[in-house]
Amino acid sequence: MRQALRRQEQTKAAITELSRYLPEENRDRVLAADNRPAVLLQLHSQRIFRAYADGPLAGFDNFQLETALAAMAQQQALAERTAAQPVPRSYDVFSRYLVHLYVVLFPLAIIGTVTSDQWIVIPATVIIAFAFRMVERIGSSVDTPFAGTRQDVPMTAATITVERDLYEAVGITDRPPPATPVAGYLW
Repeated sequence: MRQALRRQEQTKAAITELSRYLPEENRDRVLAADNRPAVLLQLHSQRIFRAYADGPLAGFDNFQLETALAAMAQQQALAERTAAQPVPRSYDVFSRYLVHLYVVLFPLAIIGTVTSDQWIVIPATVIIAFAFRMVERIGSSVDTPFAGTRQDVPMTAATITVERDLYEAVGITDRPPPATPVAGYLW
């Protein structure tokens, strides 16, 4: 899912990483799929059904696992829609124009209210302009939460944590190391 949201799933490193987790009989099917996370969820569902039919799962185990898969599919769909939803161009353009307009008009509006020490208008304008410009820049940089930038969702760290937790739950001691920040950012 991380690779699909970041549009990295066709890179050699991504294919190698994904292949490491796939059984031989499913590898070609998953790697050829347009939506690999959806195919993986389908394979998990088929595996749960087979485990229930063969006996390892009993009672409500399969229902609980299928419910968890359905929740994962729902979260996947939400993340895919978030990644695919473009920010309207008008929002980007108008927010930038409004910030510039405010910065130009602010000193004209405040100069009449300051009777003494009018020099204070210049640093106040610079500070206000900087603050509004940063808010506008932050707004434009967070419109792609899965782009692999410093501001995005740290999906690599999240997937490593989930993998470590799952390995620990089944008693595997050879786990990947925890995610560490790179230059102060978790990826």
